[in-house]
Amino acid sequence: MDTINLTAWQPLNQAYLMQAIAEVKMQLKRKLPKEVLQQYGLMLEAEPKPLAWPEELAPPRLATLIQQFRLTDFASKLLVFCLGAELDGEIPLLCALLQDDPQRSYPNLGLALGIFDRVDWQAIAPQAPLRFWQLLELGEAASFAAKPLRVAERILHYVLGVDCLDERLLKFLQPVITSAQLSAGQQTLVERITLSYNEAKYLIQLVGGEAEQRHSIVQQAAQAANCQLLQLDAALLPNQPAELDILGRLLLRELQLGDYWLLLESGEQAAVSMQLLNYLQPLCVLSSAVPLTKLAMENLVLRVPGLSVTEQQQVWQQQLNGQAKPLATALAEINDHFQLTAKQISNICLELKSAPMPNAKKAQQWLWQLCRQQLRQELTGLVQVSHSTAGWQNLVLPPLQKQLLQTIAAHVRQRRQVYHQWGFAAKSGRGLGISALFAGPSGTGKTLAAEILANELQLDLYHIDLSALISKYIGETEKNLKQVFDIAERSGAILLFDEADALFGKRSEVKDSHDRYANIEVSYLLQRMEAYQGLSILTTNLKNGLDEAFLRRLRFVVNFQFPDAVQRAEIWQNSFPAKLPTSGLDLQKLARLNLTGGNINNVVLNAAFLAADSKQPLNMQHLLQAAQQEYYKLGRTLLDKEVGDW
Repeated sequence: MDTINLTAWQPLNQAYLMQAIAEVKMQLKRKLPKEVLQQYGLMLEAEPKPLAWPEELAPPRLATLIQQFRLTDFASKLLVFCLGAELDGEIPLLCALLQDDPQRSYPNLGLALGIFDRVDWQAIAPQAPLRFWQLLELGEAASFAAKPLRVAERILHYVLGVDCLDERLLKFLQPVITSAQLSAGQQTLVERITLSYNEAKYLIQLVGGEAEQRHSIVQQAAQAANCQLLQLDAALLPNQPAELDILGRLLLRELQLGDYWLLLESGEQAAVSMQLLNYLQPLCVLSSAVPLTKLAMENLVLRVPGLSVTEQQQVWQQQLNGQAKPLATALAEINDHFQLTAKQISNICLELKSAPMPNAKKAQQWLWQLCRQQLRQELTGLVQVSHSTAGWQNLVLPPLQKQLLQTIAAHVRQRRQVYHQWGFAAKSGRGLGISALFAGPSGTGKTLAAEILANELQLDLYHIDLSALISKYIGETEKNLKQVFDIAERSGAILLFDEADALFGKRSEVKDSHDRYANIEVSYLLQRMEAYQGLSILTTNLKNGLDEAFLRRLRFVVNFQFPDAVQRAEIWQNSFPAKLPTSGLDLQKLARLNLTGGNINNVVLNAAFLAADSKQPLNMQHLLQAAQQEYYKLGRTLLDKEVGDW
């Protein structure tokens, strides 16, 4: 309502309210003898004339309230009676005179039953609008009919034309204030939400992106509808069902009274808010990182799109100003590899500007690392970032296996040129994922190879334990996998799935629903790996236990074999740090120990502690003792042919 209309509306709204109160007051006076009225100086006024209401103005608040909550004629009069007790000084006196008790100068149901026509007992029932929406409050008395009735303070302010939130809601609600810039794709959601919210047919779920982006989208939609957006944080909600019930009624009452929209930020406490959604579902936008499933109510899921490559480029240009040109090459690679939000780009640029600009090459490397660090903040407990400084010199493998690994690195490095510049992506969007299986006994270098690839490509390595990811609950495994891949899509990280045989065993014959869903989980993971345009690696100790149909869908299979004596000698040589003091080491004798690279590293580390404790350089006796302990751990015994001449 503009200022001119508000100036005209305010006095008319008050006049309409006081006229309604005057009509109720007249009915009260008619129940008293004239001499009593005269004794107390009370006049019996003439019937008030109906107030003409201009069509160009918003309707009076009292009429809106009655219509909004569908109050019956008796309920409406009861509400006006209570309003009059607050706004007209004669009504409390009339109440006391009618009840012949100066202490009972307030409305109650018993008094109303004797005054108004068409009595409706249902009007004051717990589930009737007056009490359900807490328009009226009941005091204490010996009988129900004698209980004092009082209009809620929020309702009193509302009918007077004063907009203010119920005090009980202030600790739960806060206005949404955000300045997040929206991309063209995100802007399209504003109109969609405005239309859907105004239709009030179903719950709207806005998912994905950053919370600030989601809030900005809904805020702009609310502004388009001339409404204020209020945020309810699920983490602040009470735990008791009775308290949640009252809160739900108050919130929905507020949404029906004022020009408010409600944004419920679910966070990690989404389950707590389900009871509230039964009240709020048509007048609420649910904001969350991932959509809530198994909702009882009809809901519309809208996903926040990320920035396109062009949009990311525009944000970089705006944030870096004159510094963007020297970084053009790096920015092109970053925009192709990382999916950053406007806020993340802003954070990176702030850090970049906080220090003197190094030379172009160092600036590009620094910028790449800042992008990696920014995206690590999104990680969940399902993902563990592996940190290693290992290089190709640390990996002892036959030439064919090393060549395969270097080919994998080339696929990741050159994917932009091959897929997009040379047109392979245009032929088909399927099969662009670079997937590999690393198969071989434990300790043969599968994880080390993944770490070396990550270092070579300057990418994060996300280590995921498939056995921990799989859930016995139907649909949960796919949900967990989706979370992992959604995070990885934005960071371009290398995904390392350990224990692939936990999921990729021989395809089971479908005998019951569990078999069917197990196969669905496998298919889902393979589909996401094929669609993921980064590198995903599966590891297994039991290649023969995998279904051949799954192996055919992988681009690379690298077999990690048990090292022979020559390879073991090289592994032993690489295992001793340059600063480690040693004495009398014999690599040929050490190579006779039938151990994998992982076991060899364990022996060297344990032997180093033994040497440090004995205050001696590391020697063959320390290694012998450590080897005996490693064999014992493996359930094996050292043979004379291995250590007989030590």
